[in-house]
Amino acid sequence: MQPTQTDRFNFSIDSAQETKRGLVTEYGIGEELPVTLIAWSQGELKAIGKVHAKLASAPQTRLEVVSRQAFAFRKGCAADAITLLCEGFAGTTGPVESLAARFAAGDEDVRECVMVLHLEAGEVGAHFAKVPYKYLVGRGVAYEAPATELIPTDGGYPRMLAAALRADPGTLGFKAVDGIDLEVFE
Repeated sequence: MQPTQTDRFNFSIDSAQETKRGLVTEYGIGEELPVTLIAWSQGELKAIGKVHAKLASAPQTRLEVVSRQAFAFRKGCAADAITLLCEGFAGTTGPVESLAARFAAGDEDVRECVMVLHLEAGEVGAHFAKVPYKYLVGRGVAYEAPATELIPTDGGYPRMLAAALRADPGTLGFKAVDGIDLEVFE
C-alpha cells in the first residue's frame, strides 16, 4: 500500500524530531537541525538534501538555495511533493517578525520549534507543523504535541515550493547567487 499525504507529512515530522534528538545527543544543546528538503515522487521517497549551514545563515541566500534544491528535485527526481524541515520559533502573542529577537531576550511566550512544511503538486495549500521543544539535562530533547494547519501558498517558502512543483521538469536551469556557483547538495 502506498503512503498517503498524511503518512508522508507524519513521517517528515517524526524524521525532523529524531534528527534533532540525535544531533543534541551527539553534539549537545544548541545544535541546529539543518535546513533539509525531502523529495517524493508517486508517493515514494526519492531524495533527501541538506542545505549547507553557511548557505542557510542569511535569509535571502537560504531562500535562493532552498529554491534551487526544490527545482533540482523537481527536475532530477520528478518530485510531485516536497517537504521542508527546519527550525524556527513560535509564540502565541506579538508580531511574528520579531520571534527570534524575543526568544533571545528571554520572552517565555516564544518557543524553539522544529518546523515541517509539506506541499503536494496540485494541492491548494501547504501542510505546516510546528513542534515546540525544550532541552533536557543530559543532552535530551522533549517535544510538545505538533500544532498542524493548512496554510496558503501565497508567500515565502510555500509559494516557492509550489512554483517548483508546477515547473516543467525538462526546462529548469540555475543561476549563481552573489557570484557564487552554488552546489545544490552538500
